[in-house]
Amino acid sequence: MPDLSRSLSGAFMLLLASCAPSCRSDGRGGSPSRDAAPALDALRASAPEAGLKCTDPVGRCPEVVYALGNVESYALEVDGDTLYWAEQGGGARIHSAPKDGRGPVTKIGTWGGGLAPYRMFVVDGERIYWANDEPDLLSVKSIRKDGSDPREIEVAKIEWLPNLLGDGNLLWVVQFGCARVARIDKATGEVSITKVHDKDPYRFGGGTCTAQDEKFIYCGNVSVFFRFEKQSQKADQLAVGFNAVGPMERIGDEIYAVNNLPGLGSRQENLAVLGLPDFSMKDLGKTMGPVASMHYDLTRNTLYWTASFENIMSYSLSSGRIERLAISGANHIYYNAQDETYFYWSSQDFNPKTRKNAIMRIRKDPR
Repeated sequence: MPDLSRSLSGAFMLLLASCAPSCRSDGRGGSPSRDAAPALDALRASAPEAGLKCTDPVGRCPEVVYALGNVESYALEVDGDTLYWAEQGGGARIHSAPKDGRGPVTKIGTWGGGLAPYRMFVVDGERIYWANDEPDLLSVKSIRKDGSDPREIEVAKIEWLPNLLGDGNLLWVVQFGCARVARIDKATGEVSITKVHDKDPYRFGGGTCTAQDEKFIYCGNVSVFFRFEKQSQKADQLAVGFNAVGPMERIGDEIYAVNNLPGLGSRQENLAVLGLPDFSMKDLGKTMGPVASMHYDLTRNTLYWTASFENIMSYSLSSGRIERLAISGANHIYYNAQDETYFYWSSQDFNPKTRKNAIMRIRKDPR
């Protein structure tokens, strides 16, 4: 059964040249390092200081899970009882920690440290995989959850700024602007790369928004929408009058996505739904700001996302209602994750005098 991760995201990316694949250890080995993490109770006590404001009268107020100080947190994922995130500030690190906020925080690897792809992590039964994008190399790194057996699969000899998708025994890497798609066999490290188009992604329309199902990868890059068939590794271009500027989520026979409405100017993001197979489009309402990633909760039949600069948002597919759950208190929020009870995000405070970055969460239901 394909590992169809629920984290659908937008990403910024670049051009590439293909190369022969290789699978190798990164040579570090040894035990992961552990950093001290404050207890959750102390972090909750710091919430008012961080400027948290709760707009929900029934108790769904934001909570600080891990306070990061000057360190910026990037892509975020939840698996079981563990949080995974990418971190930059004194080094480009991949960390894991218990999602209850009590620590310890464990360094499990490193990444390229440039502009992090929004869809960076894939977690399967035994390993965590992440995109490692550097100016002269795109690779996929992985490690067992116990910190052993680090590996690296080389994909291309140039930066991609990719989206990383999990699909059972396979990984898919989508390049900036939907220009190329790489298929990776997890077991063998074998890589095959398909060119989707020859246009300059920056001139053609920057950005990459992806979703997938059992047969296809869907990719929007601002002005054009592509559908990539996994088995044949062939792509077709779909003209839908859709200006993709944020994440996409495949739900049933529809794709929910963030659309920049024509005629309204820049940064007028709307949540939209595309019907399959005809790709008819319907606007559902404003997202309340730029959206980097969103998650679908099947039990609640609800989409959750963070909208910069402060808004924690949801959309009920049952009622058709967009709701603001809370204000995060941070001046920039990007990366999201979820479990059955909480919706998580990483907040970034760009004020050099405060710099109170954090991993945060909110209850999906009232207490």
